[in-house]
Amino acid sequence: MGVLMALAAQQVVETWNWRAVVCEERAVLRAEVKDNLDAIQDRLWHDKCLDRRLGELGTVLERRTRGEPLGLRGPVGLPLPSNGAKGAWNIALAGQGLAHMPHSEQLGFSNAYANFENWDRIRQDERDAWLMLGVLDRAEGMGEGDWVSVRQAYARALAARARIASAGRFILRTASMGQRPFALTVARQRFERAPYGREICARLI
Repeated sequence: MGVLMALAAQQVVETWNWRAVVCEERAVLRAEVKDNLDAIQDRLWHDKCLDRRLGELGTVLERRTRGEPLGLRGPVGLPLPSNGAKGAWNIALAGQGLAHMPHSEQLGFSNAYANFENWDRIRQDERDAWLMLGVLDRAEGMGEGDWVSVRQAYARALAARARIASAGRFILRTASMGQRPFALTVARQRFERAPYGREICARLI
């Protein structure tokens, strides 16, 4: 009886310890989920600026085709980076706390972070396209090969813009794990306080 009681007491202590570990890990993961949702909200706030910039770039390419002056007034700019952290999730995968969560919760976090990884890949493709478009900041020295690259980058930027809009709104709806991103007004305030990047919302032509 004594042995059984000791084993039962040990099991109770172990259960409570795992509950504490799971509770702490859940809180950290939810905070990181919110960080990723905030990053997505940051990027989605730029949509109107980027739509206008893409329209201006289309006009620049049309002027180039017709042999007209480009009329560039400033730099092309670059969408601000806005990727959330993944450290807590990587630590959770390496530990045992995640395995003690309910299966539905494990699946929810796994799906959320899979969406965040996909978002980061789309954002990287978008950033690469805009970096290539930045050659227009030195348009006077561009050769025909440079213009071919610019047209390709423009097509990539358009495709990324569509994927960003679709994926971003899907993630905000389905990968929240009970968290909410900050409001769009907060995203605007963060953008206005950023030390760089506001040129993306300025007129290009």
